[in-house]
Amino acid sequence: MITHPRIYHFHPLLAGPMEGSGGKDWQGHLDRIAAMNFDWVLLAPFNQPGASGNLHVIRDPYVLHPLVKGSTSKPADELLRDFVSAARAQGLRVMMDLVFHQSAVDAPLVSKHPDWYRTGLPPGGEAVSYTHLRAHETQEVISYAVFCLKRG
Repeated sequence: MITHPRIYHFHPLLAGPMEGSGGKDWQGHLDRIAAMNFDWVLLAPFNQPGASGNLHVIRDPYVLHPLVKGSTSKPADELLRDFVSAARAQGLRVMMDLVFHQSAVDAPLVSKHPDWYRTGLPPGGEAVSYTHLRAHETQEVISYAVFCLKRG
């Protein structure tokens, strides 16, 4: 029998810091999510946002949003690894919403590779606080961008 994934949409700013005390952290939500018979947890963007503050317009994919990071000194990759391990222990799988097609105007990737992005005003359009990756123009650039993000 084929079953469809049951996905819980997890909003990081509503959940609080990744690591907290007294169950007031991301792992503290996993029992409830598993009890509702979800089998996947979809993490909304939890990375550092750009100047606009929009969670889907990321400044740096390697830096956690300050409200997600909280006061812990643990590095982001360790915090995420701990959460994924705890989710797996509950029988849950984790996926994340990483928005590649747009970046904050103050993103390091935009200044390092401006040719990867289309910036400015669209014809007859309003000013926007982000740039769009030129995905429709060249697949090679996107593949390289993803490769660079994976490699650090």
